[in-house]
Amino acid sequence: MTSTIVPPVDLAPGMPSRVVTISATDVTEGGTSLEGQMVRFALSDTLDVTSGGDVIAKTQAEVVLDSNGEGRIRLPVYDEDVKTWCGKDWAILVTASWGSQKAIRVPAGTSAIALSALPNIRPLRGREVQWALTGAGITVVEGSQWGATVSLDGGVLQFVLTVPPGGTAWYKGALGSSADLDTLADGAYVVVNGDVAEAIGLPESLNGVVESYEWVGLQRYHVKTTGEQRTWQRSRFSDGWASWERVDGNSWFKGNLDEQDATTLAGLGPGLYLVRYVGTAEAFGLPQRLIGQLEVVDAGTQRRITFAPNDSGSGFGAKAVWEVATNSEGNLRDRWQRSDKHIMRSAPVVLTAPAGEYGPVAVSREAVRLPFTVPTNVSRVRVHMRPWNYRTEIEWGPARLEGVMIAQAAQNGLGTITGSRWYAPNAAGATVPGAGWTSEWFHVGLTPGSTFLLSYGAEWLDASRDLVSGKCWAHADRAKYDTTEEAVYGNGWGGFTLQPMDIWIECEAPSNVPINMYIGASNNVFAGTSSVFMSYPTQHARRNGAFCALTAAGGWSIMDASMHKADIINRFGYPTRIADRIYLDMGSNIEARGATAQEAIAEMERWMNTRLNALGNPPVHLLTQISRWTSDSTGDSYGTLSDWNQWIRYEATKRPEVVALHDQAAMFADPEKPWTARVELRESPTDVHFSEMGQKLRAQALDGEITLPMLTAKNPSEIGGVTYVGDGVYEIN
Repeated sequence: MTSTIVPPVDLAPGMPSRVVTISATDVTEGGTSLEGQMVRFALSDTLDVTSGGDVIAKTQAEVVLDSNGEGRIRLPVYDEDVKTWCGKDWAILVTASWGSQKAIRVPAGTSAIALSALPNIRPLRGREVQWALTGAGITVVEGSQWGATVSLDGGVLQFVLTVPPGGTAWYKGALGSSADLDTLADGAYVVVNGDVAEAIGLPESLNGVVESYEWVGLQRYHVKTTGEQRTWQRSRFSDGWASWERVDGNSWFKGNLDEQDATTLAGLGPGLYLVRYVGTAEAFGLPQRLIGQLEVVDAGTQRRITFAPNDSGSGFGAKAVWEVATNSEGNLRDRWQRSDKHIMRSAPVVLTAPAGEYGPVAVSREAVRLPFTVPTNVSRVRVHMRPWNYRTEIEWGPARLEGVMIAQAAQNGLGTITGSRWYAPNAAGATVPGAGWTSEWFHVGLTPGSTFLLSYGAEWLDASRDLVSGKCWAHADRAKYDTTEEAVYGNGWGGFTLQPMDIWIECEAPSNVPINMYIGASNNVFAGTSSVFMSYPTQHARRNGAFCALTAAGGWSIMDASMHKADIINRFGYPTRIADRIYLDMGSNIEARGATAQEAIAEMERWMNTRLNALGNPPVHLLTQISRWTSDSTGDSYGTLSDWNQWIRYEATKRPEVVALHDQAAMFADPEKPWTARVELRESPTDVHFSEMGQKLRAQALDGEITLPMLTAKNPSEIGGVTYVGDGVYEIN
């Protein structure tokens, strides 16, 4: 045997090898050069590498990084046939002079590979080795009845199956009129007609199936008549067979749902029902307008109802199974859950920005259409409407509804409807008071990738109400909500932002579809000519396949009392966790309140300590704030917001629930006035709000697609994701 000591410049003599590159960066504040720092590589043990018994002794090599924090080394490619001198697996141990140790394996190949591309590996721990599976076996033995065991012996999983003796199939064929039930062998037998059943002494003269379990002295007789399933049973004792008795209690199949006396699900008795018509499914409040089977199970005071549609419907994926159960008071809940996949939960879709105070005007816009999208198939919704402003808590109204309808938009962003229409039941004629109105649950067919419109018509009973320029679609005739008329000014339609009704849709959706909650002020909702629909929260939610739970209002501030009220922040629904993540953009109006940074910070801390807990304590993303363009770099207002941003960057991010900081104040700062946004990204040179292009860039920034500060960018084309196309026009990539 010969031995080879690996020289420090090379850890791979006599073995396939590969160059590994190292690139390190100091990411701390004011990062410094890593020149002279070292990365040490060492074999985990001595290796046997040749059939002749040559050995590579355990050794190590060090790479000294250059001024760019870079270095190179040649390392042996991992081969599972190569073992250590004592027969164990091996790895290469990597230790950086500034960090801890990890173990790697270099995959086969000839090109250079980055050290950062090699994932950590680790040896199995003692308990893992003990329970690691290396094989499996199965043994079949005879016994008096069926049984199975499993054990783990030295890494081999051993299955032992116990089967009754005989080795023949369970099905034994048809019984004749001369068969003796008392001496039947184990198995299942068919009774082909009532004459045979009567001749051999079965309890009913009907065709069916007899199951005989000789080893436990039990027989069952299953029959079906007039749609009913019945089961009879008898047992064998020391003095012979007992008489037959019904063991199913009564027929589990109760017939067709539309033929029952009960008019609600709560009135149905236990059993199995057939849903033959979609109208029946809708009348009983089933989660999908489909035919299928309905099963009612009572366990003590608890009741569970399961609906299994025969067809899940066009575009709605695999066949669904739904369940609804009683609550702690014994009453059926009002929401179904998908039991075959993810449970269902309530998910909000925000449609409006809340209006301000409105007085009588000459022309009232009383028919309104609002565009929205959903990230998943939605088959059941209800609509919430309230004439109020949740920032000021001012109510007005009431309004009498002409009706409420959902339909697909013929063109993205326009108010023309097409295709199917879904009407909220009992909406026509309903009065919407200042305290609000909620529709009943109703069935829809919403699919991702399409834009839908919520349409409603309303006659205001207190006064005519004006609308503010923006982008929902409104008409002076409240009855026009139900027309397919093209939404253009020439047809009496106009584009508007704010309108008297605060509206959101509540959807039933699988729990694996995320809900993003965005809380902020006017810059969260105003987006040029397509407010709300093209604001950065709704754009960001759409591009991430999430529901958008948007609570934002013009002029809202962390200093406002309404910001801390549970019935406003939690207005989307239930005490359970509503949001999977929350984006806080809450500082833009601090200066308008004349507050100091310390006062605003105290209010933010109070909000996070109370409201986050009420929302289920979801992970938090924080955004820094951009000041108004009129602010002065030396004025108190700018100084307040600057101090706020510094607190967000360096103190608020230390909280355990905060998972990310989005420093948009730095990303989109104007080179000349860095306390405000670039003029090209604002709706106008004198407007603090972002344009649609600016809002799209903000949505991209939340996903990390725009990360560098903008102070050095002299025009928008230098911003990541923006291209200049000529004539003063910029496009987003």
